[in-house]
Amino acid sequence: SLLINISKLFIYGSLFLSIAYLITVILINGGIIPFKKFYALTSPTEEFFYRGELAFFYKGFIFLSIGLIFVYFIKPRYWVIMTSIIIFAIILTFTRGFIFALLLTAFTYLLLSSLPLKVRLPILFALLTAAIALVYYGNNIYSNVSRIISKTELNSCFTRQFEPDKLLGNREFSDNERKKQLNQVLERTTITSAFIGHGFGVGVPVRPVHMEVSYLEIFHKQGLLGLLFWGAIFFMLTKKFLDSKSYQSPFSKAFYFSSLFIFFQSATNQYFNNPIGMSFILLALVCLELTSKKDA
Repeated sequence: SLLINISKLFIYGSLFLSIAYLITVILINGGIIPFKKFYALTSPTEEFFYRGELAFFYKGFIFLSIGLIFVYFIKPRYWVIMTSIIIFAIILTFTRGFIFALLLTAFTYLLLSSLPLKVRLPILFALLTAAIALVYYGNNIYSNVSRIISKTELNSCFTRQFEPDKLLGNREFSDNERKKQLNQVLERTTITSAFIGHGFGVGVPVRPVHMEVSYLEIFHKQGLLGLLFWGAIFFMLTKKFLDSKSYQSPFSKAFYFSSLFIFFQSATNQYFNNPIGMSFILLALVCLELTSKKDA
């Protein structure tokens, strides 16, 4: 009963978030909600980032992908319609990291599935090809979309007033920031810091507090020791999931692969070591423990 109620929370919460986002985007583009007022209201929270005046990204949108995974495994009533709505919302967030992490999650699921190899191989190849294409060509696609957006009358004036790191449409800026962080971390890496890091609160010039890539920040501040800590948590999740009593449960699959999605997503945006992702991973540990019990 507890697992069912928690699962419903993620399923219907993500569905509500998807519908709310789609309605908001329609109202903004229809001129019913002035974008300047929306920006002025949401920008101070530092939880929103924007793609011109046409769309936006909210940090809690990670639950769109988590909800999608839960819908797929648990298959509630009208699950096909739910899946379509959530996928449409994810696409309209224009977030490459979500799609990339979902592709890797689906790839891993198929690797572990019991489907015949002749069925899995073409799907695995398609997923891997899509993930690689997204890495190498996704930036060009988003850049072209950004150029089209920037040429529209709606975006010709106001987008120039954005702070660069809040303008989600500026993919080149975003990618260059990550490259700078990587280079500055490598420049400051010593034999000692490689093992124990530089300490909490020590950043790099371009990111004195937090970095987008979770693994990079953990390595810089805590070294390999910190990465091993999070590796141990991932090992615990995997061990509980692979328990013979829970491996076939749709609930265990939903919680495990959602956690896996967060670990993949954290390679491009910080999630598993911040309150948003950490809270779900801790919840997944508890729920996977429940599914491994005989009376679950």
